[in-house]
Amino acid sequence: MADTADQVELFKEEKAEGQAEEQDVEKAAEDAAPSADEIVEAAESLDKPKEEPKTEAEEGAPEPDKRGDSSVIKTLREQNRIKDKAVREWQRKYQEIAAKAVIPEPELGPKPTLEKCDYDSTKFERETEEWLIKKRDVDAKAAAKKAEDEAVVKKYQDKLAAYATAKTALAIPDYEEAEAAVLDLLDQAQQSIIVQGAKKPELLVYALGKNEETLKKLAAIKEPVQYAFEVARIEARLEVQMEKAKKRPATQPESRVVGGSAGANDSTLERLRADAAKSGDYSKVLEYKKSKKRD
Repeated sequence: MADTADQVELFKEEKAEGQAEEQDVEKAAEDAAPSADEIVEAAESLDKPKEEPKTEAEEGAPEPDKRGDSSVIKTLREQNRIKDKAVREWQRKYQEIAAKAVIPEPELGPKPTLEKCDYDSTKFERETEEWLIKKRDVDAKAAAKKAEDEAVVKKYQDKLAAYATAKTALAIPDYEEAEAAVLDLLDQAQQSIIVQGAKKPELLVYALGKNEETLKKLAAIKEPVQYAFEVARIEARLEVQMEKAKKRPATQPESRVVGGSAGANDSTLERLRADAAKSGDYSKVLEYKKSKKRD
């Protein structure tokens, strides 16, 4: 009997250890960086309609009262109304602050001369002293402005370098092609907002390059505040798709060609891609793909 009890106890310990190991593996999988396939899958499904599965409570819930919305729906609508109002208020304040921030620089003016002071030496000395004080103030502000501009440029260059490193680490074969599509449609200011403001600019750029309609709509927004808000919305959708891709079973067969199967057997496209990879110019690839869509 003692042997049997020991075996049961040993079995329980091994089972507990096995469960702990499984939990550690699952946690490690959740914390792991997304793979290239997961990134491609998330990017390609960015604009697919959302399909939210019904919960058990929703499945068994009674039909809504046709006489009016439920209190829950009314509460959600009120919350959305308050949120939209807050966004509009934020935009208004931002524009007001930006308008007030445009302060004209003080003008130094010409240095006083004895002739301009009607040859009055006392007046000349007084105005010269005032001019020198003003000059020191103007020079100090100019130096501070220059240092501020240089800091902004350095910060952007650091962000740009980090973006270049991150996009290389993704190791996605058609990344340069997707990036070229983004660079082709977004102007310099729009590109800089993504590089400086996005959490993962390398992922966002790839997703935009793989979703032509979304990219075109984003490129059409020229007002900086509205553009920044739209970038944030797109990145939030991408994060949702990334989470879905990470939760796919690891044993799922990989039958898809990375970067999309369209044009996988197109020798002309493959040749253009190979040439572009050497030269860094993907304009011919983009033009060829556009012509294929028109055909």
